Amino acid sequence: MGLKQLHRIPQRVVRFYGNPEYARESIVSKQIAFVNVSKFNDPFDPLPLLDDATFFKDESSLLSLKEGVSEESWDKIVSEFFSNWFVFCTHAVTNKKHPKDSLYMWGHYGDGHRGIAIEFSTSVLANRVSSEPNQSPWLKMKYTNIVPKIKYGDISELLVNAPPNLDPDKLELYGPKLANLIHQRVCCKSKVWKSENEWRLVVEDDETGHEEVVKQGIPNDAIDAITAVYLGCMTSKQLQNEFLYETKKHFPKAKVFLAHKKPGEYALDFEEMNEELD
Repeated sequence: MGLKQLHRIPQRVVRFYGNPEYARESIVSKQIAFVNVSKFNDPFDPLPLLDDATFFKDESSLLSLKEGVSEESWDKIVSEFFSNWFVFCTHAVTNKKHPKDSLYMWGHYGDGHRGIAIEFSTSVLANRVSSEPNQSPWLKMKYTNIVPKIKYGDISELLVNAPPNLDPDKLELYGPKLANLIHQRVCCKSKVWKSENEWRLVVEDDETGHEEVVKQGIPNDAIDAITAVYLGCMTSKQLQNEFLYETKKHFPKAKVFLAHKKPGEYALDFEEMNEELD
């Protein structure tokens, strides 16, 4: 991928699950699901290069810079570049802020406090999915209202250097400036989402055949991959007991907490669970 990480990676991150069955899969089946970036429900995330219609209209002569690189080939390069990129979206745990305390996060991602939040160790997950030495697969999102712009040199470099019918997987080799721009767009979102402090675990999978989701297993010996499980304050007692049992069975080092509405405040308290509720 060639993605550069310039930020200090948090030790722990949290993933909210509005559907408890998806959370159960992470714990019982020891799997995490990565979604293809082209399948995100936000049309601004990531913003494809092809959305810059004005640039391509004004600079249409760029396509003539390299004989043999047709407009059809260009469309293929851009549209397929993301086809084997899959992302696991999480939210950072910091000394000042923990996602579990956010009413917004529970309401938006946790199905109105009926869902589950799982806290993962970033280093353990990175060791299990990273295929490139000395390069972390964790990416911090940058929040901005200005989309990284395409420059003339970004594309002309590719068109001058690339052979006809360029394989999208070779984009970084022949057009590093354009590849870097695409990487920036993968890591950018509107400032509207800044409070989420999102970090993404990114993997590449060339064998999926353009599937929407790929799943990667957490090895049985990685019992410290999950550090805590948080149960929404609106979850049923049956669900609470089930998750306590399954978490302690598969990840015995992980702590399990049940959320409660804090009296007199718009806030949550968390009670550690060590035995099943009556």
